[in-house]
Amino acid sequence: MATAHKRINTIESLMINGELFSKPVEIKNSIVDFYHHLYKEVENWTPSLNILNVQRITMEEQIWLSREFSEDEVLEGIRLCACDKAPGPDGYTMAFLHAF
Repeated sequence: MATAHKRINTIESLMINGELFSKPVEIKNSIVDFYHHLYKEVENWTPSLNILNVQRITMEEQIWLSREFSEDEVLEGIRLCACDKAPGPDGYTMAFLHAF
């Protein structure tokens, strides 16, 4: 069974741009080169951080953002979420959380 599975999943030869590759090392190198070029960045697309006139938050806002949130704030946040959304990574839906 394992031999049949391996035979089905084996690439015997590979043609790239009219050139036929049949040696395992050639096939491997051709595939690696293909994906290397496929995901190679050809231009710099990174966004610039040259932002002028950025308004800073005040010390009061910094303190408010750093404070611990209250149970009422958490409950209000849960209440404001729609019940019909997909469950989160914990598997609980918002409808379940609304019930409590």
